[in-house]
Amino acid sequence: MKLTHYLSIFVVAAVFASCTKEGPAGPQGDPGLNGNANVSANAYAVYPSQWISNGNGGWYVDITPVFNPTQGAVSILYSTDDANWFGLPYVGNTVGDVDINYVINSSSVEIEYVPQTGSSSITSPANTVYVQITLIPAAIQVKYPNVNFKNSTEVLKMVPEVQAALTSTKLQ
Repeated sequence: MKLTHYLSIFVVAAVFASCTKEGPAGPQGDPGLNGNANVSANAYAVYPSQWISNGNGGWYVDITPVFNPTQGAVSILYSTDDANWFGLPYVGNTVGDVDINYVINSSSVEIEYVPQTGSSSITSPANTVYVQITLIPAAIQVKYPNVNFKNSTEVLKMVPEVQAALTSTKLQ
């Protein structure tokens, strides 16, 4: 009797388990920005007239990316010639050099161009500068646990998804 009871439970469980049906695959989702579904990247030209005095001897410009920069890690690259890039933040290494930093909020990225500690003021950039802002979602961060996502240069070198997104980036 007990054997029949256990067999009937097993048969009922097997019937329910075999009743699942897999439906047809749904349509493919839209591609992400720049054709990359995981990483969003945009490049911006900042003209000399766009810099605003911060009232403390430095300058800043607000850039509004097409994505919310608080939704993942943000990597920011800076260039004075649109060919040679360095990661921010940048701390000047010679007397009279500048420090270049950034502040992120939900709608913009503020690029700060400020004098080094000990200097009172600097002039704003006289030529166009270029900024690349890349949003890296948490799934990509998990995929590369040994990358320091606070180091833009390291992110650029070690995360192929960022390299692919930047390759297809158009200047805004």
